[in-house]
Amino acid sequence: MISSFLNVGSQVVVLFILIGVGVVLTKLKILSQSGVSSITNLILYVVSPCLIINAFLREYDSAMMKSLLTALIASIGIMTLSVVIAKLLFGKVDENRGVILKFAVVFSNCGFMSIPLQQALQTPHTCQSTHSSHRQRLQQGSVLCHQCRSVP
Repeated sequence: MISSFLNVGSQVVVLFILIGVGVVLTKLKILSQSGVSSITNLILYVVSPCLIINAFLREYDSAMMKSLLTALIASIGIMTLSVVIAKLLFGKVDENRGVILKFAVVFSNCGFMSIPLQQALQTPHTCQSTHSSHRQRLQQGSVLCHQCRSVP
């Protein structure tokens, strides 16, 4: 479990280093506002869709499909709850400001960090098991290595 925390921590440190490089390049005027906009568009319209497609490139597994449907239902529930909370919190705020605040409550900006972080946490597992079905489960994205009780 401590290795998972260290892995997440190291990914967060890498993220902050990248943010720092961007800030320094902008302050030194090496990276202009139009350059920042171009990089953002590249990440948003090219890199993020590629990461999402890559995350789904696996063989069909009925258990994985069940988990996907569960996640879809949970996402719909969370989004619905977020809309209700946003309306309750900011329903009486003036319209211009209220629209922005409601949008910020409903839609988070976790895509830039969460997808690369999840991929980093799902690095190949080096379990010493020689049992073929065990290795196959790990290759299919099993969250917990049942043989050695560690997170792959």
